[in-house]
Amino acid sequence: MNLLSERGPQVGRVGTLVVMGLGTGARYGDGPGVLAIAHRGGAGLAPENTMDAFSRSYALGLRYLETDVRLTADGVLVAFHDATVNRVTDGRGWIGRKTLAELQRLRISGRHEIPTLAATLRAFPDAFFSIDLKEERAVGYLARELLQTGAAHRVCVGGARASWLRRLRDQVGLELTTSLPWRDLATLVAGTHARVGLPTGRHRGAFAHVPMRVGRLPVYGHRLITYARASDISIVVWTVNHPDQMHRLLDAGVAGIITDRPDLLREVLIARDEWTAPIERISDHGLNEPDPLAHLRYAEPSAPMDLTLRGGCNRARRRDVPLMGRARIPSCGESRACRRRDGGLERDGALYRASSTTGAVALDT
Repeated sequence: MNLLSERGPQVGRVGTLVVMGLGTGARYGDGPGVLAIAHRGGAGLAPENTMDAFSRSYALGLRYLETDVRLTADGVLVAFHDATVNRVTDGRGWIGRKTLAELQRLRISGRHEIPTLAATLRAFPDAFFSIDLKEERAVGYLARELLQTGAAHRVCVGGARASWLRRLRDQVGLELTTSLPWRDLATLVAGTHARVGLPTGRHRGAFAHVPMRVGRLPVYGHRLITYARASDISIVVWTVNHPDQMHRLLDAGVAGIITDRPDLLREVLIARDEWTAPIERISDHGLNEPDPLAHLRYAEPSAPMDLTLRGGCNRARRRDVPLMGRARIPSCGESRACRRRDGGLERDGALYRASSTTGAVALDT
């Protein structure tokens, strides 16, 4: 897990349903709403850290995916948690002593390949990744991967020693978000119990990824929220898989939840009218692109809601667009100013209807 990030999420609860479509340059933690993060891709939906898990969480509308990286013997980063393949594959041995070809002959839970990090980043170009850096020798390889894929701005790297993260930031640059090591989280938690403030300004604007417990020792507590807010730190809690617990954490004001069950977290957020529903579009090149309406929010989530995007185009054909569907947003070149109307918003030439219960989107063009 990532622990304490140097850049905090920009969260807000204006309105009750959030339409998210962050542009391709958005950074990790930007955007509205509670961060719903799929642990190991969504380990409760499919075998952990597999393309199946990532795809299922993405299909549910989650755009924050957590994973881990290990380095193969021939210098390839793979999305894999353990140091050995013994627990989740049909093979045995150390990840670092096997080539990628050897690893990809193995199967997770009998049928899934071990994915590379590069393939995972490419498969979900508008998703944000929380990456645990599991070993020091992977630092340079991860830096090169993030630079080559252009994904640094949508990645937060943590779970590592401070010296590893400093080297990574030096090589990648300011676009990358990193988490601070366990020692800083321990300082935060210890300060909560001792009621001693953190050094002024040290963690301003950060967010902490806090475990519910370590072994039998509870870590998260409601007092932590108050203490963290006083230091301008937003709390994200892991790993939370029970709806009642999710509700309690959200009531307490956490900024995000990391879960093996993104389906349950989505249901909880919908029930609370806090779900962030992505709307996508097709570019002129036919590729999926995030919708540019990242900042639009509107109310009345108990029924399907209209988001009207008006310009010079007045087309009347309606079609239903599923959550993963592609929807063209016509542009007439007129003003891109937005205004609220009838519980929705108007902008640039198309009518959207987003269901708070199914997550489906209907589009008038």
